[in-house]
Amino acid sequence: MKKRRRILWKKVGFYSFIFITMVALFYIAFRTPLFTITSYELLGVPQENESIIRSRLEEIAQKPLYKIFPSNRIFSYRKLYIKSLITEIVPTTETITLFPVGLHTLRITVTPYTPLFSIDDTHAITKDGVIYEVQKSKLDLPIFESASSTTKTFQREGVTVVILDDKTVELLSPIATLVEKIDSVLFPVFKITIDGFGDVKLFDKQEKSMVLIASSNDMKKVWSNLLSAIDTEPLKSKLVKDKNNLLYLDTRFGNKVFYKFTNIPKTDIIPSYVATTTSSTTISH
Repeated sequence: MKKRRRILWKKVGFYSFIFITMVALFYIAFRTPLFTITSYELLGVPQENESIIRSRLEEIAQKPLYKIFPSNRIFSYRKLYIKSLITEIVPTTETITLFPVGLHTLRITVTPYTPLFSIDDTHAITKDGVIYEVQKSKLDLPIFESASSTTKTFQREGVTVVILDDKTVELLSPIATLVEKIDSVLFPVFKITIDGFGDVKLFDKQEKSMVLIASSNDMKKVWSNLLSAIDTEPLKSKLVKDKNNLLYLDTRFGNKVFYKFTNIPKTDIIPSYVATTTSSTTISH
């Protein structure tokens, strides 16, 4: 009987200790200033947005989490609400990381989207197909248009995000890589279009010259064929002498590259094509 009583008292003492410890920890964490957030370290936030974000963070800190826990403690800050707030104020935000630094500072790291192409003067698109509003009036990026793509929306951290369909997204990075190469050897690409048949057209600024690509083709193979073609006569000489009159380079048909110039002088020889103002030729590899 005494042995059972001792065991009972040990259990009572153990659970009492656990209870008292939990109450003490709760009191220290939420009723004392020991773990109170007194400052916010903002990294990657545009300078013009810092003041309003800090002001809103102070407001959030005054609203209890689940109407019970203080929101200004490093254990109970309102993570999702803070992310939603920052994404709303800075729509160019891709990711937000929150991490307590010490006992009184919350570090907030904001990573912006990296624009790949522009949709219009105020919207850009990323390599993942996310369309977002930029905070400057002009983008020095190629314009992207797609007749065949659709958009879908979803909620990310409380903000509606618009994204292109998966098929179009798969093309973005390969096209961007090809655009960089064409910029360096042919002309700066000003506009990119994908029509309803899946043909990709890369235009110069005047939209006079273009490179045509089938979206189903391997872009690495396309570049290999294109590079060989522009380094092969007679196209090589034509691009040197009459580049401004280039109408198109067509890479859609296997390893063949078709090209066409306009306003050719009468002294030029036009292979396998009878005309007075245009020339069309095929180079095979």
